[in-house]
Amino acid sequence: MNIKILRFIIFIISTTIITVITPEIFAQAPVPLMVSPARQEISVNPGEETNFNVRFYNLSDLPVSGIVRVANFTVDNSQGNPRIIENSNQTWVTIPYGQITIAANDKVSLQAKVKVPADTRPGGYYVTVYFETTDLSLKKESVGTNVSVRISPLIYVKVGGLIFEKAVISRLSTPNFVEYGPVKVTTQILNQGDYHIKPRAVLKIFNTFGRLIDQIGLKEENIFPKTIRNYENSLGKKFLMIGRYKLLITILYGEKGQLLESTTYVWVFPWRAALIIIITIILLFFLKIKYCKMKL
Repeated sequence: MNIKILRFIIFIISTTIITVITPEIFAQAPVPLMVSPARQEISVNPGEETNFNVRFYNLSDLPVSGIVRVANFTVDNSQGNPRIIENSNQTWVTIPYGQITIAANDKVSLQAKVKVPADTRPGGYYVTVYFETTDLSLKKESVGTNVSVRISPLIYVKVGGLIFEKAVISRLSTPNFVEYGPVKVTTQILNQGDYHIKPRAVLKIFNTFGRLIDQIGLKEENIFPKTIRNYENSLGKKFLMIGRYKLLITILYGEKGQLLESTTYVWVFPWRAALIIIITIILLFFLKIKYCKMKL
């Protein structure tokens, strides 16, 4: 009888948990939306206009509705993550409508117009045409739950003219001393120009005799104007590294292939292993002396 009562209690508890939690699970499920292209670059001269297309895909079996908005975006962090500037009052880019409904397993193609004022300074301007939905039709039992999903393609608008390009290596650092390799290197590149760059960089490490022992290419990523990009790398091997090592970074960037270089140094010495060896040698030396005295 006790076992039957226990099973009944477990059944009631399980049913209650499923009833309470299931709607929340459905409410948090992502809407299967996609945008193409996710990134695109548009070149236009001051005083001119051009068009571009964005396609929003609904990969679900139900239609979904939402709003379409234009906004600026910026990248103001060292990881390169874009941030949409809400209520940015973007006036260059116009779209034909502000609301759309995407049929099940279908797409909506939207044509946007870019009109650049004649007095615009050459350089990069960054916008997004995003689709945002609060449509709950794709959710089960989620009445009263406000679920919002946004997909945001990134549009790089390059305004023609004499674009100022300048980048600097704002940081190239390693520990002054390490016991073993590999050596951890932190690199920061600052874009001081008017347009984003995608530098190609190679980091090399040389031993005390000037011999190249390792090299690595930094990941090619966009660095936006007035933004720093941070890189973390490791060079060399764990063992067989002793002495003073030179680290050299070489960077090519911009349309004209401008060159940047910087160096730093690090000492590598396995002092604990060396201490053990020295102590072992001293002990062996005294043992040998003691052994020779015993023979005499």
